[in-house]
Amino acid sequence: MNVGFYGTSKGMTEKQRETIKQYIKQIKITEFRHTDNLGSVDLHEYLLQNNLAEKIVLYPPNNMEIRGFCAALSNVEIKEENYLSKNLKLLCKDLDLLIIAPGENDTEKSGAYASLEIGKKNNVKKIIIVKYNSSIEQWPTKDITKIKGRIKNNGKAKHKKTS
Repeated sequence: MNVGFYGTSKGMTEKQRETIKQYIKQIKITEFRHTDNLGSVDLHEYLLQNNLAEKIVLYPPNNMEIRGFCAALSNVEIKEENYLSKNLKLLCKDLDLLIIAPGENDTEKSGAYASLEIGKKNNVKKIIIVKYNSSIEQWPTKDITKIKGRIKNNGKAKHKKTS
């Protein structure tokens, strides 16, 4: 499974980290892509330490203040691009799953929410948003399931919040 990740440039909360770690332990990751910002560092290290991805591809930001400088090993590839939107388009290309971890104060104009829109436009099969308090939103909303398996919804809304 090809999985992409976009985390807040401020770093994830402990609840976000734990929720995402629980989720990714349950799937087989062929390629894991992320934006190499501060919100990606913990997850990148977790994947490497637990050998959970065959390959990791980084799309680092130009802004060195928010870059995570994740470790580059033999199974890590770095793709240097110039623009956030170009990075996100490349990150989302042919993805099975996109995981987004926005910050508490991120707005609709933030990179996290831009990645949601770019993911939709690039036909990412499944997108989950793990909020700062660990609540989860999923797109598309058909067959929504919460990680703990308690919520199921076969509705037709395109974007629905679950808590």
